[in-house]
Amino acid sequence: MKTLQTWMGTLTLALGAIAPGRSAEWPTHPIKLVVPYTAGGQFDIVARMLAEKMGASLGQPVVVENKPGNNTLIGADYVAKSGNDGYTLLYAGANMFSIAPHLYSRMPFKRSDFQTVSLVSELPMGLIVNGKLPVRTLSEFVDYVKAHPGKLSFGTSGEGGAQHLLCDRRAAHTGRLERPAPGRPSRHSDVRGTGRARRHRRIVGRHRRARRLAARRLCRPAQGRGGRRRGPASSGKNRFQCRGAQDHHTRGIRPRHPGRFGQVAECHQAPWAQIRLTAPHKDTRMTDWNIWGFCYALGRLPHDFLSGAPVASNRGTVEVPMMISLLKSSRGQLVLVDTGFDSGASMTGRRFDDFVRSDVLLERFGVDPRKIETLVLTHMHFDHAGNLRGFPNARIYVQRYEYESWKRVIEEFGEQTSKSHWAFSSLNVADFHALEAAARDGRVVFLDGDAAVAEGVTCRLAKDTHTFGSQWLEVATPDGAYVIAGDCCYTYENLERMWPPGYMQGNAWNMLREFRRMKDVAGDDLRRLVPGHDIALFDRHPGGRREETRFIEVHLAKGGASFLE
Repeated sequence: MKTLQTWMGTLTLALGAIAPGRSAEWPTHPIKLVVPYTAGGQFDIVARMLAEKMGASLGQPVVVENKPGNNTLIGADYVAKSGNDGYTLLYAGANMFSIAPHLYSRMPFKRSDFQTVSLVSELPMGLIVNGKLPVRTLSEFVDYVKAHPGKLSFGTSGEGGAQHLLCDRRAAHTGRLERPAPGRPSRHSDVRGTGRARRHRRIVGRHRRARRLAARRLCRPAQGRGGRRRGPASSGKNRFQCRGAQDHHTRGIRPRHPGRFGQVAECHQAPWAQIRLTAPHKDTRMTDWNIWGFCYALGRLPHDFLSGAPVASNRGTVEVPMMISLLKSSRGQLVLVDTGFDSGASMTGRRFDDFVRSDVLLERFGVDPRKIETLVLTHMHFDHAGNLRGFPNARIYVQRYEYESWKRVIEEFGEQTSKSHWAFSSLNVADFHALEAAARDGRVVFLDGDAAVAEGVTCRLAKDTHTFGSQWLEVATPDGAYVIAGDCCYTYENLERMWPPGYMQGNAWNMLREFRRMKDVAGDDLRRLVPGHDIALFDRHPGGRREETRFIEVHLAKGGASFLE
């Protein structure tokens, strides 16, 4: 009996070659690595490790973009239709080609639409049962299932995948295993309880270390000579060895390496890949992040402008801090969120108090703006994207829809649009042209979906909310996730009352969805969320002043240096 017992992670691209005369020039701008699974899973983790090393090897950033859904077909179809210039790669399991064509009557793409670049990873699966179950071998388990019909069910990572089909086949042999009810939580809870056998490695080790899962492994990956597990580049048949049962053979794929992608193939064969992927327990420390917010100017606005007229009507004006955020990892990486503007006035002529340009401000805190390598623009308004020149070495991340929408606005209404149309008054057209210049220099990464901009830092896209293409950041720390909201949330009152601000280029319905998404990430703990313009920030977080600049310290990494005196 031959079944697929191992997920093969492969790197593929939309078929088509760069013109022979230009192949040596590739790559000249950032590469997108599409992962058709949700963030945080096995494929996502490996993809981010691979992207980091690929970027270093190729000399261009590799941006991971998650496009989950429909058993990987959504992400695969996106890559198939993305063009054949070699700048959009797909990292997915081999089941996309080996299983999906047998499950769907109509596929959105053909196998010939893709070219395999390299076999990247091999993710073994195990058969796990509750430790209290009186079985120690697969044959004992099968006998137990037959003796207790209808009392056991199985869980997998998703329907239609290799795990699901393998378990379904086993169920067909025994005639006694029940299919699980859909829903992610039950796949984990039943293993910790008494009801379910499970063929899924994800988070099992964490549960065992926390003593929440007393599991017993009935099957294990095959071992090579000397007790070492065979890697994806090894020869011979891959076996899935089970106690009390005949070995199951797996089928692999033969990687093909197009000439110009030789460097990509080399990345997963390098020593770092063998060490990190086969022995991740040697370095399991999670990157921690220091999170600071800085007020570079102070203004006043009508309360209903910030919190929405029906909520805050006739409540006068309030102080409005103009904020930028700085993230510094426990490993020294710097991520700047927004730049502020480069003068003390808005596009309507309003003057701001205590103004200091953001690059000058950071120097006061010992941060060299020339060393900022990652800059996320939450949107293109003047108070968020007005000082690009202050960070000449930064790679700039902005939503593509934001850029293209403002481009259409300028084309339709002209260069004076910010002065002639109040709805567009927060755009400085000069800032837009500065972004275009940075894009021509290869410094801009245009995002089409949620993407990691650094280890543990994910940019979440909020289309048609405060602006056409706003975005916010999710920052993972050992203490939980934090949200840098930008102007996706002006004030804490927006979230507490679930009421959008009074100034938007998008719509309220989309904004409310993002409120909910941000609150879910922060676990409904608003102390983990940094809104864009709330004076209450300085009451809710530790903070102080340095050379008249107010700041807050939202989170301090273990061992991190505090700015508090």
